Amino acid sequence: MSTFPRGATLLLPLALLLHAGCGEDPFRVANTDFSAEETVTFEVPVTTQTSFLLLGINGNITVDGDPDATVISVEARKIVQSESVEDAEANLERLQVGREETQERITLETEQPEKTGGRDFIVFYTITVPDSDSVLVSNINGMVEIDGIRAQVIAQNLNGPVSLTDIVGGAAAALGNGNLQASVTLPQDENIDFGLSNGSISLTIPTDTSAEFFAIVSNGTIVLNNLTLHDEVRTFNSLEGRLGEGKGSIVLGTGNGTITVTGVSP
Repeated sequence: MSTFPRGATLLLPLALLLHAGCGEDPFRVANTDFSAEETVTFEVPVTTQTSFLLLGINGNITVDGDPDATVISVEARKIVQSESVEDAEANLERLQVGREETQERITLETEQPEKTGGRDFIVFYTITVPDSDSVLVSNINGMVEIDGIRAQVIAQNLNGPVSLTDIVGGAAAALGNGNLQASVTLPQDENIDFGLSNGSISLTIPTDTSAEFFAIVSNGTIVLNNLTLHDEVRTFNSLEGRLGEGKGSIVLGTGNGTITVTGVSP
């Protein structure tokens, strides 16, 4: 059974804003024309953990599931942009990847100064995890791509697109500004819950998906392709009904954008 409550994604953008931090530094750099960077790689052994959490801030994030993986493999490209190469290099050590492990979860987190002084701190992540691990990724600015996970996936991104590819499990996503593309095979009694402020949703699911379906837009359209929706109720900005026996749920919403759901042969 999925652990995602219906409508839970409506709360996620607020969590993103809190994660971003706040505060102003009076000693601000004049520009960010120069940069310094460093790439770090490491592995985290997976023992009892079945969940992976990544808390990013600025930068693109890619997470791939590997059925043969027994460790989490991480490549983190750290970049600082400032008014001089010297200042950028001096601040690289202030940009770190934090790690925490419990029996249930492995967590990685971008650690940077709360007061940046106008500098840009960026980390591009490329990560491979066991495909049976559930994955949660939170980001502020950048692209998020998650591929090949055979468990629950949550993605939240304040500014930038999200791509969920070849997911077999429940899926939830919350975006502030950006489009969402997803291909999900929904197991019985699992949920898909996508909420966007500004952007379009493109979701591909098998034609034999079993779920209660609800989609709503404030400004935009809702399109279903190659799917049979039973007990259909359509209004000017919403669509609901049942796919198959309705054993799971699909809830989709966007403020400004199009929702397109397409059925493909299983």
